Amino acid sequence: MVYAIFKYAVPTKGVALVAMPKGARILRIEVQAESTQCWAIVDQRQPLVQRRFLGFTPGSELPSGDPGKYIGTVLYEGGSFVLHWFDGGEIA
Repeated sequence: MVYAIFKYAVPTKGVALVAMPKGARILRIEVQAESTQCWAIVDQRQPLVQRRFLGFTPGSELPSGDPGKYIGTVLYEGGSFVLHWFDGGEIA
């Protein structure tokens, strides 16, 4: 396996789908240069799959079922807007 750390842009509208290698391990999510970015350890030889990211504002209702693994809270616009991010896993 050939592992590397890569960065991926994550849209902040609705459920975000991001193409990344199968089996990616999410490390962190935060704002960089005014854009939400996710860092992951990936095996570059794996095929690309869609991975689901869900961002929730404080006090918002979570969908029924498990939203996935919590990966971080991101403060936007100087902290006036907050999203709590979850890794919803790969979409088959």
